Amino acid sequence: KIADITAAWVTALEASTELSTYCTTEFGKDVTIFVNFNAKNKPKVDVTPLVAIYPGSKQEGIGNADYVYTLGVSWVLKDVTGPTKTGKTYTMPYLEKLDAMGQIIQKVLTTASSEHLITDIQYSIEPTDFWPMIIGHMEMTISVPVTLGTGLAY
Repeated sequence: KIADITAAWVTALEASTELSTYCTTEFGKDVTIFVNFNAKNKPKVDVTPLVAIYPGSKQEGIGNADYVYTLGVSWVLKDVTGPTKTGKTYTMPYLEKLDAMGQIIQKVLTTASSEHLITDIQYSIEPTDFWPMIIGHMEMTISVPVTLGTGLAY
């Protein structure tokens, strides 16, 4: 079930000392985790850095060679510095921090279960749509080959 995958991912994120240390060191506070985040009903206060896990989708059935589960994961930071100019070039230092946080999240989730590994990751960063909030997003897929007696136990 998607809920079982979500629960395992939440447990892994909560237990990650690497993620907690990174957020505390870089942003002065620990990560906040949202499950089934509703972007239309966002928190009224700044709870960044945050990770949101979305329910996703699944494909199961007699005709499938694999059971496929896809869940979305986003992470959000508030850019408190804005663009930095060096010579003729402007950069956004918080994008590097967002990407570093995303890499930690990816590592945590890809090692959350040795039984059902993530087989595909679509990773993107959205630096401007919601500025000063900058967002990274992953669509993560787990494929479970169907064999006699196959079931998803997370």
